[in-house]
Amino acid sequence: MENNNAIILHLSVLIILSCLLAYLWGKKRNYSNKFHIDYIIVNIILLILIPVISLNLIIFDIYKAVIANLLLHTASQIAFILHVESAIKGYKIKIKKKILYLFLLNVVVLILTILNIRIIGYETTINKIAAIIIEAKDASYYSDVLIVKWISSILLMLYLIRMCTKNIKESITIKRKRLYKFWVFTYCIINIEAALIGGMYYLGVFDEAFSNNINMIIRINIALNLVFLLINPAILNYIPGISELSIFKKVSKKNYFLILKKAIEKQKLYLRPKLTIKEIETITGISVKNIRAAILLNTKNNFNDYINEIRINYGTKLIADGFLNKHTTIALGHKCGFSSHQTFFRAFKKKHSSTPKQYYLENS
Repeated sequence: MENNNAIILHLSVLIILSCLLAYLWGKKRNYSNKFHIDYIIVNIILLILIPVISLNLIIFDIYKAVIANLLLHTASQIAFILHVESAIKGYKIKIKKKILYLFLLNVVVLILTILNIRIIGYETTINKIAAIIIEAKDASYYSDVLIVKWISSILLMLYLIRMCTKNIKESITIKRKRLYKFWVFTYCIINIEAALIGGMYYLGVFDEAFSNNINMIIRINIALNLVFLLINPAILNYIPGISELSIFKKVSKKNYFLILKKAIEKQKLYLRPKLTIKEIETITGISVKNIRAAILLNTKNNFNDYINEIRINYGTKLIADGFLNKHTTIALGHKCGFSSHQTFFRAFKKKHSSTPKQYYLENS
């Protein structure tokens, strides 16, 4: 009976996700939204593979099928993150190195598990987590992949929350910010909750008497993860409308960026430690919205990062002119317009992959 229910659930999810894929790929994807919607399409394809593997439509033994599905889910989370970051920033984001390394860690642990090599090797006392039969080989067989998977999920979701919180306010492509932010945060909460509950249950934190209830919660979380895009129909209709085209055409035609660049560099506005986008609006007569669009279109940066990059270029020139022969790196940061030496050091390292002092010694 339980197996029949699982088959019905997997078939239902497979049909729903296939219809969703056809809807987004066939009807909604276009030139102006593909920079972010392609990642959602990849996310759906990866999620489709999970029930396909679970139903043995692709031949795997039961042990490898479970491990493969865990890796597919991690990959789908990364695709979702890339969609959100691309949609918010207005251009196609490439995978960050730290996220890639986290995924590769999952791949390595998967390979080691298949080779029967375990690093953590925790022997659980439970015999099932939702559809995962723990006792299939031995009590520690899945320990490494499960624990690394849960930790990865939490880290990925924390990254997504931080990135969204930091950037959505300045986004020119996301108009319905509250709706989109709520949707992203709901996704993060579902995934963090699933990782925490699954991890604590596996490690024996919960009493065995609650095992049926815990398994039911985990099953619900799995189902929510697989059909998350359908939870809120408003966001499903809104996502394809996130477009980069119209505002970018406008700012490109009117040469807003050249006006901005000239004003900022000629008047040395970047040397003001507390320079704001509103001040630039007042000086140039270009609206805040168009300033953000012009900078994004031409530099792929937000306003603060663009100003900091100009400051770092100025600081690099000062180093070449011998400024650090007589002054400290903190003084250099203040000279460039930074109000905080920590911000200066971070921005400098981002640009040159070294601290100001290291850069000075290497190039003197």
